[in-house]
Amino acid sequence: MFGNDRTAMRRFFTEAWRKQQAGEPLEPLEQLVSEVIGRHPEYHPLIEAGE
Repeated sequence: MFGNDRTAMRRFFTEAWRKQQAGEPLEPLEQLVSEVIGRHPEYHPLIEAGE
């Protein structure tokens, strides 16, 4: 899906987390990603900053 495009992967993670936090509907992969991010609060500031 992303290949070696790190920027696209980061964008996907950031957008999935943003949608989850906003209570917007998620695609199945976005749901999975946001659950993993949710289990790792040490990364929340980085994800929210788009890094």
